[in-house]
Amino acid sequence: MRHLSAQQSMIEEISTPIISITDQIAILPLVGHVDDDRAKHLMETATARCSQLNIDYLCIDLSAITTFETTLVEMLFSLADVLKLLGIELVLSGITPQMAQQMVLLDTDIEIPAYHSLKEVLHEKV
Repeated sequence: MRHLSAQQSMIEEISTPIISITDQIAILPLVGHVDDDRAKHLMETATARCSQLNIDYLCIDLSAITTFETTLVEMLFSLADVLKLLGIELVLSGITPQMAQQMVLLDTDIEIPAYHSLKEVLHEKV
């Protein structure tokens, strides 16, 4: 049972790899599907880790997302709000046209800067 718990903990850690690129920027590459449980874990982990790193920008790269559902969109807008209160700007990279359309359909007042690629984010923010 303890082995299973340790494995679950390792999976959760691997599922939110926030990587510090510079003193100001960290990157969170998302892979696969984000369900309600993973979205909640992402919110908690990203908020705590970004605060620890004392960064100015968190870039979430969406280029390896397999399904872009409302759960993920809502989590991104919530995370942008929380990070803004901490003085951190959320930026997105790897957005497809379908993703952009889904985000617009939610009709929120929250604006999240989006870039075609991670390379563009680094060029703009560094």
